[in-house]
Amino acid sequence: MFALLFVKMDPLWHHDGWPGRKEADRLPDACAVFAAPARQLFPKLAAQPSPAATTGDIRENDCEWGSSSLSLHYTLFRYALGQDGGIEHAKRSYREQTAQTTADTKTPLHGIGDRALLTVSGTVRARQIQITARKSNVVAWIVYTPPAGEDAKDAAVATAERMAREALGVVAPR
Repeated sequence: MFALLFVKMDPLWHHDGWPGRKEADRLPDACAVFAAPARQLFPKLAAQPSPAATTGDIRENDCEWGSSSLSLHYTLFRYALGQDGGIEHAKRSYREQTAQTTADTKTPLHGIGDRALLTVSGTVRARQIQITARKSNVVAWIVYTPPAGEDAKDAAVATAERMAREALGVVAPR
């Protein structure tokens, strides 16, 4: 009875060492990932990294350029005894983040990680673009405010999508 209760509360198949489970064990450097596009889009802004943080089964790494011009925030979730697996934590976090998102346009993106949602504020000109994406046990959140003069909403969205592909492309589940 005790073993059944333990397995129900702590499914071992959610452990990152379980055969067939592919989870990332570290995060890329957010400032390095967006260094080239940030230099091109915002040449006068310097990267402002936040110290990498680890709290229990969660690791974070983020970087921003300007107060709201461009930012990349990574969160890696790990298995926690009696809690759940990293992938399950990431799925839950992704659902919560995307449910709270308010914008003029919400569009699922395909081919970026396991799930991705694009939100655009502004109907004619993109005032701000956010992409929340999940790959395995990592959630990435990208915020992009197109520079003045980039009036074409489609061009700004395409730029944000390219950056999101790059941000999730360097996440390496093992």
